[in-house]
Parts: sequence; structure tokens; C-alpha cells
Amino acid sequence: MATRRDAAAMQTRADLVEKATALFATNGFTAVSIDAICAEIGLSRGGFYHHFADKVACFEAVWVAQQEKLLASTNKSADAVENLSRFLDSCSEPVFSQICLIDAPAALGWERWRELENVYGLATITEGLGSLGKINNQSTSKLVFATIIEAALLLAHAEDPASERQEIEMALLAMVTGLPDQDRRTDT
Repeated sequence: MATRRDAAAMQTRADLVEKATALFATNGFTAVSIDAICAEIGLSRGGFYHHFADKVACFEAVWVAQQEKLLASTNKSADAVENLSRFLDSCSEPVFSQICLIDAPAALGWERWRELENVYGLATITEGLGSLGKINNQSTSKLVFATIIEAALLLAHAEDPASERQEIEMALLAMVTGLPDQDRRTDT
């Protein structure tokens, strides 16, 4: 059973993640200092280090929170096409875009970012392909996932995200619906 102290620590960590999210989204990872995060909630640097080893660890917690929010919104429907649309909507949101698509590869490092993306996204893609009745082996899922990540990055860096989003969604849908059906195996 959690004590009051545990509950207070969990709340402080949640507050840190919330305030860091707003700062990272507004200013970008490199422009935000630990002191700025602490100042937002009146916490000392020691208090920050009680919860996170460094700014990168805090950023990772922010990134994970954004991914969990994304998964909650995209897993509301059994319709994979609707979930793809919701994913692209999320990619168009400035907070998600800045944190998860623009800053994450540099802040977390490419390898760690890819590890986390695989944990949070690959299973969802595999499940989505299965729900569409498409071949969803590991190689196909990884390639589709890589394409969706690239589409998200294009959207995050687009000058006109609204028109770019429509083009990206149409291209992704054409690609995914063109995959062979699960019951049609090709031998090579």
C-alpha cells in the first residue's frame, strides 16, 4: 500500500513531467534547463535528481507520457484506418510533434529513440495490419512502421502540415491496402 510519502513523490514526478512537457514543447529540448523545470514547480535541483538522473531521463519520461497518450487515442477503435488517421492527427499537434518527432532522436539518441519506438509502436502496427487482414510478419511490420515514422517526421517538419497530412494519409493508405492479404502467401 502506498504511503502519503509515496503518493507525494508520485505527484511531484507527475508535476515534473507535466511542466517539462510544456517547456520542451514550447522551447525545444536544448533550450530547457533543469533549473527552468524546477522553477516551474518550486523544486530544488536535488528534488529533481531524486526523480530523474538527468535532463535526458526527464525528457524520456515526457516522451513516454506522450506515447501513452497517443496509444490511448489510437487504440479506441478496432478500425486500423481510423487509428492511422488519429496517429497523423497527433503528429500534427505541436506538443507531440516537437517532443516526439523533432527533439526525440537527438535528445534520446538515435538508438534509444528507435528502441522506444519499437516498444510503443511496432506491436500496434502489427496488430493493425492483422486487423486489416494483411500479412503482418515481423519484416512487413517493421517496414510499414518505418514508413509511418518517416511520414510522421515529414509531417512534423512540413511548412503546411494540413495539406501535407492529406497527401501523407492517402499515400500510407494506398501502401497499406496494397499489401498482400494474410491468406495469400508468396514463396520466394
